[in-house]
Formats: sequence, structure tokens, C-alpha cells
Amino acid sequence: MNLDFLIYLNLIFYVIIGIAILMGFLRGMKKTLFTLITMAIFYVVFFVTLGAASRFLWTLNMPWLAAPLSNIDPSLATFTSFSESLNTLLQLALGDTIDLTGASEGLIDLAIGIGLFAMKIIYTIVYFTVILIIYKLICLIIGAIFFKTDKGASKNRGLGALFGVLNGVMAVFITLIMMGGMMSVGESMLTLLPQDNEEPATLF
Repeated sequence: MNLDFLIYLNLIFYVIIGIAILMGFLRGMKKTLFTLITMAIFYVVFFVTLGAASRFLWTLNMPWLAAPLSNIDPSLATFTSFSESLNTLLQLALGDTIDLTGASEGLIDLAIGIGLFAMKIIYTIVYFTVILIIYKLICLIIGAIFFKTDKGASKNRGLGALFGVLNGVMAVFITLIMMGGMMSVGESMLTLLPQDNEEPATLF
């Protein structure tokens, strides 16, 4: 791995933790602790629901996608769900030169695995954009109602900065987990590609 990339990556992580410390110091202990707890819940819910949500999206009946997908290829005009339209999608990806009639279970399992991974990416994007915004708004309202700091009261900025460190470390830890997962999947996909001195892998 490129050494410069690692340096920049470490720098980004230090910046994240530094910003978290500063925000914790400015906001005080109560608000920072509240953020720490709510974000921990947010991350736990994500990892708990990731598998089930990706399988749900994979089998979800979405015939309304047929019209826009048919603009990409006419064979997708009968699209109902990703699972039921797997053969059509696989045939489209591999081309007309390959007949999938006698496709091996290994190839089908590989296609399903790639499809589920794509659903996980979609769910992750939606979860950390739309759902995160809604969740933040709800937490903001709850925090404003139950965690108000009286004027003149001490904000315990030192403890706020400490909890800010924990917030930053948690964010970095989650980022590392997700990056590790992406790199692991990427390496797994590379192993499926034939080497220059090897024959192409047989699909059937």
C-alpha cells in the first residue's frame, strides 16, 4: 500500500478526532454524552439490520423499476425484483455469447453474493444520508427538550472534550470497519479474475 496514502489516511483520522474534541469542549458534557449514546445506538442498529435489509431489498417486489430499467435494456422490461430477475441481469452482464441454461450453482451463488453486496451498498448510502438526517433531527428535538443547560451553569467542558474523544474514536473505528469490509470484498473479487499465465475460469 502506498505510504503517502497511509499518511493522508492517518491525518484524516486525527482531524476527525480533533474536531470531535473541539465540538465536545464547546458543547459541554451533557450534549456530547447524549451525542455519544445516540450515535452508538445508530451504528449498532446499522450493523444489526444490514444483513436483513439487504436481503429484503434483494427480494422486494419493485415492478415500478421495469420502466426506467427498460431504457437501459429492453430485456429488463419484465423486471419484478432483483432475485426473480437474476437470470436476466446475469445474462445482460455476461452477454449473449454465453448460455446460462446450464449455469453451475457456483456461478449463481456468486451472482447472488454480488447482488446482495450491491444491496448492502445501497442500504448503507440511504442509511447514512436520509435515515441519518431524520435521526439527527429527532435527536435534536429530544436533546432540546430534555438536555437543556441552564444559563450560568457549568458545562463541564473538560468532560465534554473527553466524551468528544470517544465520539471521534467511535467514528474512526466504524470507518475502519467499513473500509476493511470494502477492501476484503475487493480482494475476493480480484481472486476470481484469471492471472496472465492462467486459463480463464470455467463458468459452467
